[in-house]
Amino acid sequence: MLAVNDFATNGKWPRGSNSSFLCLIPKVENPQQLDDFRPISLVGCLYKILSKALSLRLLDSVLVANEGLEEVKSKKKSCVFFKVDYEKTYDSISWEFIYYMLEMLDFRGK
Repeated sequence: MLAVNDFATNGKWPRGSNSSFLCLIPKVENPQQLDDFRPISLVGCLYKILSKALSLRLLDSVLVANEGLEEVKSKKKSCVFFKVDYEKTYDSISWEFIYYMLEMLDFRGK
């Protein structure tokens, strides 16, 4: 729990948490060549726990956004929603445009 809380607070992985070990499992009774083995990767448990927590948080964010959109629709209010392709976000985003639009929509930092 300390490692998970530290990750949530500082955003840093504990040293060695993303380490993995390669293990060769024999495919045949008496292996003689490399082709006679099946490689598997043994990933650390902490890495799996943190990955699962992050994926659940991302899923929760999607559900909350969907509920917010449904509420706005049902009350016929106006709002701004935008969908971001997170895979390509930092490759193509124009921060000047984002700041300009936020200022035009009266979202000023305090």
